[in-house]
Amino acid sequence: MRSARRARATLAFPILGCVLVASVDCRQVAGIDNRTADLPYTFHSDACAACAGACSASSKACGADSACAALAQCILSLPIDDVAGRAACEAAHPITAHSDDYLTLDRCLRSTCAATCYGSRGLFAGFGDTCDACLASSDVCGDPIAACIADGTCERAYSTCMGDVSRMNPAGVQRCFYGFDGKQPSDAVEACTFTCLAECAFGTSWQCVGKYEWDRPALGVDGATFQFPISEATFAKGAPAVGVVVDACGVAVDHCEPLVTNTVDATGVPSARIPFNNFAGGFGGYFRLSGSSRGTPIYPELAFLGYPIVHDERTFDFGAGPTVVLAPIMTAIAQMFSVDIDPSLGIVAMSFLDCSFRWAPGVSVAISPQAVVNNATNATMSTKIAYFGATDTTARRGVAYAFNVRPGCVELTAHVPAVKSGTSHRQRVLVHAGTATLAVLSPRTASDESAFQCTP
Repeated sequence: MRSARRARATLAFPILGCVLVASVDCRQVAGIDNRTADLPYTFHSDACAACAGACSASSKACGADSACAALAQCILSLPIDDVAGRAACEAAHPITAHSDDYLTLDRCLRSTCAATCYGSRGLFAGFGDTCDACLASSDVCGDPIAACIADGTCERAYSTCMGDVSRMNPAGVQRCFYGFDGKQPSDAVEACTFTCLAECAFGTSWQCVGKYEWDRPALGVDGATFQFPISEATFAKGAPAVGVVVDACGVAVDHCEPLVTNTVDATGVPSARIPFNNFAGGFGGYFRLSGSSRGTPIYPELAFLGYPIVHDERTFDFGAGPTVVLAPIMTAIAQMFSVDIDPSLGIVAMSFLDCSFRWAPGVSVAISPQAVVNNATNATMSTKIAYFGATDTTARRGVAYAFNVRPGCVELTAHVPAVKSGTSHRQRVLVHAGTATLAVLSPRTASDESAFQCTP
């Protein structure tokens, strides 16, 4: 109690002094106000107040509504770089946060006064101050993060979906990132986060293993609109895979009878209404990609997203959508690992995610069944597992390959040292001869069910 009274008394003296000493700037001494004559808010700084004059019309429109004014005041009272604080203000006013008056003011301030009113860092504060400071100061990441903060839909994707690392799980992040609800991650931000892997400990969050479940579809919903980019996998940013045929195939069906068929156009982002099949009412199947990309044959592919589609969603270019590999490039990849591709067998390309839905390094993988017969020599041999950028476990991009895999239903299991209880990932996928199976693996769910079900 004594310290609280002392704090109040100490604050009172400079405020009283403002009455006695006219030469003192009382706003700076008291640490409050920063109010402009024509805008109905108190700003956290003179710089923000001065800049906000450019948004006078939208400021007054919001200020005329008490709920909008309360939310705007909550936001404008916060210091710059307080992304979590802004998210908390909007969470406390959920209806107003989606109102036209508030969003019009927010867009104006972000486009005109982002640096002075909102700041240029804070997106990754949930991963720790060291992480946030590293990314904000990086020559690679500073500009994309500032641009993301200047775009409210981008900032909200990170503050809402990745604000609390300790509570993240793939179902929640996937739902938050990819829904049609005003949040859109940034390809540029995602691409540059690799510059601070050690400082941010990306890909090392495992608290959700065996403790979450994938979402179920809403009652009465029998399908979902799904958009995802399909590009050529190259060593640079791939071009849209124009001309590739995409079939949505049902669950546990070795021979695909397409539910929906689409062809990739110049946008590279096919969109389709996919009917739900028998995975708890959602779509738990896979996508078959075939044909040619811009006239060059691709290596045929079966793409498993690793989670059931249960609501309208979209994915983005930073890795959630399938990529196609041109046939010559697949041969080059195999040669890089000293493997000759047997056309009577299959290939599995795996990407491993942690609980924060980020690529996971340090994962070791096993595949069953592993023994296969080479049809050319009739000799029994083992499937070769290779890790991109590493020897015994996945590197920073969480990628592994299995070459010369027996066609049929195979089970993939993975382990990381941090998961003491055993298996970190488990998924069953189909393998076809002369085809690459792309599998994205998220941490094991509570029921230990793969999104795709087949019988080995």
